[in-house]
Amino acid sequence: MKQKKLTAIFAVLCIIVGIMVLFNLLRREAARGSDLDKEIQRLQSEIDKLESRNSALIGLTKELSDLDFLENEARVKMGLKMPGEEVVVINRATSSIINNQENQETKNPSLWENPKRWLRYFFNKR
Repeated sequence: MKQKKLTAIFAVLCIIVGIMVLFNLLRREAARGSDLDKEIQRLQSEIDKLESRNSALIGLTKELSDLDFLENEARVKMGLKMPGEEVVVINRATSSIINNQENQETKNPSLWENPKRWLRYFFNKR
């Protein structure tokens, strides 16, 4: 009888220890799963950022390969021109005179200020 009681107590203790070990393993797996979910969310946000950057770079590539853009860059940076066009060079001294006149006019603004600037820019030869 005592032997049966000891065996029953030992069996109950083994079951309790087994349940505790199983519970600990399940807790670890749940924590690992939570860590994996956080890592997946972090990687997904990184993917979203990279995709938006990629689309911006694709747009920039399209813009830079546009013929109008390339033509404008060739005109501005390399001084190239199309057949039949003439290049106009504006001296810095002339542009400083125009800027000084514009600065004086901004002190006394009028309705005809902007048209006067255009007329002076294209037709004034000082």
